[in-house]
Amino acid sequence: MPLDDALVSMLRAHKARQAAEKLAAGPAYDDGGWLLADELGAPCRPESLSTWFERRVSELGLPRIRLHDTRHTAASLMLASGFPVKVVSEPLGHASPTITLGIYAHPCLPLCVELVLVAGTDDLQTPTILGIGKLKVHDQP
Repeated sequence: MPLDDALVSMLRAHKARQAAEKLAAGPAYDDGGWLLADELGAPCRPESLSTWFERRVSELGLPRIRLHDTRHTAASLMLASGFPVKVVSEPLGHASPTITLGIYAHPCLPLCVELVLVAGTDDLQTPTILGIGKLKVHDQP
């Protein structure tokens, strides 16, 4: 998957922190090569990540969303932006692109994305036929 420069920088900084944790822990560090690991190298538990995510969403005053929902959002936005379905399907681990299209292809999504982009940070009352009611677009911190 293509990564933007900001994400690459964050991942490099994260890798440097992990290297420092490994050095500090010495032989107690279990290097399994995990991207998301605790200070001793053990993989983070999924519920820990979900709890952290929910807490962060709340701190930022964003509408409640589950961590798993971000997977759906990313896949839907990628498809709506014109990414080839095979490119979207592979990192999701789907057996075929047909599964990806069945789950994530929403007929109104391209229009929804366009409406959000045009709206900027204002409230937007969308047509009820879209089934999405009122959207609030939040600035990034």
